[in-house]
Amino acid sequence: MVLTQSLLRDQHEQSMVLERLRVQARHYPLGEPGRFRESAYSPRPAILISPPPGGTLSPQPGLDELVYDRLRDAPRISQHAELLTGAFVWDSRVPRAVQGAVGAREIAAVEFTSRPAILVYFERHADGLTAFAYVARMFATTDGDWGFPLRIAKFIIHGDSRAEPTAAPLDTDLPTWKLIDVSGFGTAAGEVIAAVVSWFVLSTLDTYWLLQGVPGTRLLASAFGAAGVAPGSGADGAPAGDPFIERLEKEMAGLALAGFEFGEVLPLDGDQVALVVSRNDQTIAFGLQDDFPASPPTVLAFGADGPERLDVNGPDWTPDRRLLEIAEALA
Repeated sequence: MVLTQSLLRDQHEQSMVLERLRVQARHYPLGEPGRFRESAYSPRPAILISPPPGGTLSPQPGLDELVYDRLRDAPRISQHAELLTGAFVWDSRVPRAVQGAVGAREIAAVEFTSRPAILVYFERHADGLTAFAYVARMFATTDGDWGFPLRIAKFIIHGDSRAEPTAAPLDTDLPTWKLIDVSGFGTAAGEVIAAVVSWFVLSTLDTYWLLQGVPGTRLLASAFGAAGVAPGSGADGAPAGDPFIERLEKEMAGLALAGFEFGEVLPLDGDQVALVVSRNDQTIAFGLQDDFPASPPTVLAFGADGPERLDVNGPDWTPDRRLLEIAEALA
């Protein structure tokens, strides 16, 4: 009953917001409201970076492109997120922008009704910019709302260039800052802002996938390691170079992209791990030895006909085969 009421409330709010935005479509930053609504459900969060608002003290044009460029620096980013570049409408060579938390929430309510998303937007202040993120459908909320806004950092751009760089972090689980004075960094302000914003986005993605049962995305290490930027201890979450972990990451990414949802990754007797996935009404448990993929998985399927064990051995298994092949055959 509670679930039904929640769904009806969501549908009613979606309809109201969509109708209001259609009347005001000339101001909607993505052009036609609902452009992304009809896209198929994807477990990969959508990433939408707004241009800074028009007339702002922006450090330079194209700040949103700088952030996207940073995100693209992470190998395998396409396995963990969808970067929605080119989504904003331009008016007389000036791109429209997300207008604060209200605008971000409206976009989440209309465009991302069945998938997680991170919407980054900027607000101007006297000395620079403040970056915010609206995190939609990625983490459970106590009130069942679409999501919630977070302040990533307040950036002072026009400070004293002779002063030491200043960065005062907030006490949160994600990388957020009370204040960052980029004046003394000795590099373009836009590059500093893009690095900080992309760090936040990648950390949020890493946390999201960890909660989905996908450990060690290495998004942060991949994006910042080459540049010599240390995002902090524990960013990776997995021992570097572990063949089992690396193969498990690839298997889970492939399953996620195919629409499988994850239960738990459970340790079993000895050196075995159980990976549980589900899609539609089918649940599949893979038992993996620590020498996987050299040894085949143990497979248990649970569906309408009850439990079923699938023996995979001998000529039926080679190390280049994927768990996705088995899951697709069973689901």
